[in-house]
Amino acid sequence: MRDDCLIQLLKAPFPLTLREIASRLNADFNDVRRAMNGLLTEGLVYMDDGMPVRGTMTPTWVLTHGGERAAHTARVAARNAKLRGTEKPSEVQG
Repeated sequence: MRDDCLIQLLKAPFPLTLREIASRLNADFNDVRRAMNGLLTEGLVYMDDGMPVRGTMTPTWVLTHGGERAAHTARVAARNAKLRGTEKPSEVQG
């Protein structure tokens, strides 16, 4: 899930909210929240000022420089696994 979140942030041309990340991954919001909190703790992402959603400011998530490198690595690993036929379902990834 963590790699999937990093890859989605890398592909996005703008910062994403947790709900946007969850909808792009077709994943449970709480699973995405836990993964993003872990990435925040490791310093791979940070919370931006946010965007207005229904009248309140919702924090958006942005990759740090280290997060961009980790996302590129995760994307290459996922692409290689897909080519070898050893791709794991997203729910199984740690």
